[in-house]
Amino acid sequence: MENQRIERFVKFLQMTCWRMPHSLFRLSLMFIVSCITLDKTAGQCNPVENSISGMYLRGHTFKTIQVGSLFECQTKCEEETDCQSYNVIIGKNICELNSRTKEARPQDFVPDWNRFYMTQPLRATLGSIQTLPAKSCQEIKDNEGIVLADTKYWIYSGDKDDHVILAHCEKSQA
Repeated sequence: MENQRIERFVKFLQMTCWRMPHSLFRLSLMFIVSCITLDKTAGQCNPVENSISGMYLRGHTFKTIQVGSLFECQTKCEEETDCQSYNVIIGKNICELNSRTKEARPQDFVPDWNRFYMTQPLRATLGSIQTLPAKSCQEIKDNEGIVLADTKYWIYSGDKDDHVILAHCEKSQA
């Protein structure tokens, strides 16, 4: 269908371009190409997550880093497979990488006016890798905000969080 639209447009240009001044033709062509490009790329950008000022996720930091800029904190989180979210201590440029999100642990999402919180939009699914196990199938559902695929996930075995197993989570369990 897209090819048909382009072919019709080219035929239109062939019939009308001899009447158009050269600069107007170029301007029109640039406009049409940009519209086609926008149409093709719509919805392909990474999701945007807004920071939540005055709040942070307590108790799930696995790495604390001194950063030169706030952008560097986002980059460090993207580089760490286990990073689900991060806190920034304002004015000190300290970045705290978290292994959970506020959705998975809402009780640990607490106020602190010297910090802000961000979720990592391109994060690994909780329980999808051995280094990022979940407490339960329900925690995966809460963290991801999705209906679970009927598959296996890495889950902590027992109360001490020192051993993980590959457990089957069904859609009905979540």
